[in-house]
Amino acid sequence: MGFFKSIGAKLDQWFTDEAPAPPTTPPPAPARIVTGVALPSLKASTRIYDAAMPSNTQADWSAWLTTGNYEIFHAHRVVRARVRDLERNNPHVKSFLRELKANVLGYHGIKLDSKVPMLKGPNLNVKLNTAVGAAWKTFRKAAHYEVRGLFSGLEIDAQILQRLAVDGEVLIQLIRGPAAGNKFNFSVQLIECDFLDIFYNSQLGANRVTMGVEVTSFGKPVAYHVIDYPQTDMFSQNVQAPRKRIPAKDLIHVFIPERLTAVRGMSWFAANAVDLRTLDQFEQYTLVAQRCFAAKMGVIESVPGAQPYEGQGTAPTGETINELQAGIIEEMPFGKTIKFFDPQVPGASYGEFRKQHLRKISAGLGIIYNSLASDFESYNYSSARAAKDIENEWWRELQRFYADHVLSRIFNEWLPYAILSNTVEGASITQLEPITEHAEWNPRGFSYVDPTKEVQSSLNAIDGGLTSRRRELAERGIEYEVFLDELAQDKALEEEKGLIFSNPANRNPNVVPTAEEPGSEGEPPDTTQTPVTTPKKPAKTTAGSGRLMSIVSNYGVEPSPGEVLRFLETNGDDKDSNR
Repeated sequence: MGFFKSIGAKLDQWFTDEAPAPPTTPPPAPARIVTGVALPSLKASTRIYDAAMPSNTQADWSAWLTTGNYEIFHAHRVVRARVRDLERNNPHVKSFLRELKANVLGYHGIKLDSKVPMLKGPNLNVKLNTAVGAAWKTFRKAAHYEVRGLFSGLEIDAQILQRLAVDGEVLIQLIRGPAAGNKFNFSVQLIECDFLDIFYNSQLGANRVTMGVEVTSFGKPVAYHVIDYPQTDMFSQNVQAPRKRIPAKDLIHVFIPERLTAVRGMSWFAANAVDLRTLDQFEQYTLVAQRCFAAKMGVIESVPGAQPYEGQGTAPTGETINELQAGIIEEMPFGKTIKFFDPQVPGASYGEFRKQHLRKISAGLGIIYNSLASDFESYNYSSARAAKDIENEWWRELQRFYADHVLSRIFNEWLPYAILSNTVEGASITQLEPITEHAEWNPRGFSYVDPTKEVQSSLNAIDGGLTSRRRELAERGIEYEVFLDELAQDKALEEEKGLIFSNPANRNPNVVPTAEEPGSEGEPPDTTQTPVTTPKKPAKTTAGSGRLMSIVSNYGVEPSPGEVLRFLETNGDDKDSNR
């Protein structure tokens, strides 16, 4: 039957010249059934991450998976403007910035310590190291370090740290050649992050520009597109200035990224800005409430037919002056009554609310509450020691970050120009690599919370071979070689002047007098001295390294340099015990 149908279809096509009908499309195959372990629904009793569970209390928690650059692009300008307002007006922000600069930089800043060795032997090249240190110290002066000649290196470091905390990033342009305007042919210029064009996002060949930062396909910065505004511009003209492309080798972009792919930084106060603003407003409203409570304000009510109230006169604006004076009872006119407005003062919850809020802010900034709030009322040794140890580690981390990303980069770029400009005495350009490789940075140290206990702990560690004098001095920001040089200079000057200072070790009767003390080499003892009373429990004798660290740590007593140098020059017994 199918054969005759096909013959009929061919004859119809022959006589009608119609196109053959399209072939019938076969029905789709049934979908493949996927078998496996069924995922539990969110309402099931199976436990997954609580943060992913829907709940009524977290219904307003809006979060999206975006890139770090997308988040920065939409929040950077608003956050920066608000944090700068806090920088100007909030005392707690000023307190943190003050603590930041004091703990990271200190009074002397982060010092360069050049330790280039000799070509042969373990000794250091003292002449070269001294020349490099002297040249760097001269360069850091205000006349040379900054291109405008206004601020010294330490002052520029403080500005960089403040802008890094408030804005989240800062730009440092390296000025080379005669444009630097100094004998080193090198200087730096600070540029605020406002000039890095955040709205410039484009594809430039194989490179991509993201928020003004041009990077390779691997994300390595190769250039920065900076708006060419004058540095003193007030931005009063609503005119878009042209951009200029600065190669990455000529500009240092300092920031601490929060996301792996972020090319810009965010303010350190971003997580605490709302809390700082809320606390600031709360304190202002509390102050207003206190003023209202102390003012004892009142209102005058009138009944129909009441006589007018004249008060204490009429103001130039026509208003009646009403003011109560102490010790005066005033008779009100007929139909006039006075009712006082008596607002309540904030209760005891004010202090607790403020303390808890500041503790939250302190945790976000990495600083202890007592330092941020200047509240040392309940400060004790155990809590202070634990808190300061944690905080000091954060300061040390920032010191390392600043030395690696700012000072080392500037030093490495400055050194060849300084050598070629003949400002590093005796240095050759062939010594460039060993100088940069052996440049170390010594930041400030941190004082003891309880000197008596911690100094004794250091002495025990040294005597037990668990640490060294060099390490203990470095913890306090004291360079070991410089310390020994100062002792030697003091000894030579004191001997030249014929001065002998009392030895604080004489207070311990078990300590043998040194050669610097009268009576130690057969000389008759000084009988005019007040005899020392032997305590019931004699103190433990501290010889050698213990003595040295005791003199170093106890700054309240004049040390005897002769005693200290005796152990250094003759390699006392304690030195052998530490080997």
